[in-house]
Amino acid sequence: MTKYFKLTATSMTRYKHYIKVPDSFTKDDIWELEGTEHNMFDGGMFTEEKYSGDWEFDDIYEYKEDNDWSSKYIKENFKDATEYTTEELKND
Repeated sequence: MTKYFKLTATSMTRYKHYIKVPDSFTKDDIWELEGTEHNMFDGGMFTEEKYSGDWEFDDIYEYKEDNDWSSKYIKENFKDATEYTTEELKND
């Protein structure tokens, strides 16, 4: 099983990065990786959304395929998500 997360950041513009990780990872695990400078937080991994503000890592949103809305949202937005294995998340 897998989980899906949307990472957001702002720098005059809002940015997003969709990721797909093993089911064992939680939102707290992702937050811990942010402090280790994991490559999933590299600015080059994010795409632009319309928003204003100063650059900073913003938030993490978790999505589960547990209802029609979330399943449709995941299908539409996570098709190009960066997929990480347990090894990549533990060893980066």
